[in-house]
Amino acid sequence: MVIMAAVAISAASCGGAKPLTHRQYEATVRRLLAEGSSAIAQINSDQSASLAATVRNVEREASEMRSIATQLARIDPPDDAKHANGLLITGFDETADELTALASAAKAKDQTKFRAIRAQLLDRTPPGLSDVLEGSRELVAAGYRLGP
Repeated sequence: MVIMAAVAISAASCGGAKPLTHRQYEATVRRLLAEGSSAIAQINSDQSASLAATVRNVEREASEMRSIATQLARIDPPDDAKHANGLLITGFDETADELTALASAAKAKDQTKFRAIRAQLLDRTPPGLSDVLEGSRELVAAGYRLGP
């Protein structure tokens, strides 16, 4: 996944497309981070009565994370945001992978693995979200306003 993201960034930057302005990039990232936060909140609050419903919800949120990573990979950020954008792409891709593993454990009815993965996602910051947070910090330090 990380290699695909790097290739996508390279392709986007070589395509002759003009980089987004600071404001354009800020608005795009702000929207995508809000979508990602909403998806994570859905996972955190999932109290589905059935395993099938949990699997559907987690797979939907994994798809949302993957979509965010893809959208970020398709844009050409300003120079001061390129590294942070790469962290965001990696982070959202890794989070999608983590959610996919959670859905797989649920489908396999492996309660031990399901609980372990879910605890990792809820009780501490998993690697994917760590990259998203680091990328967000870099953007804020570069003068991007990402919050309300």
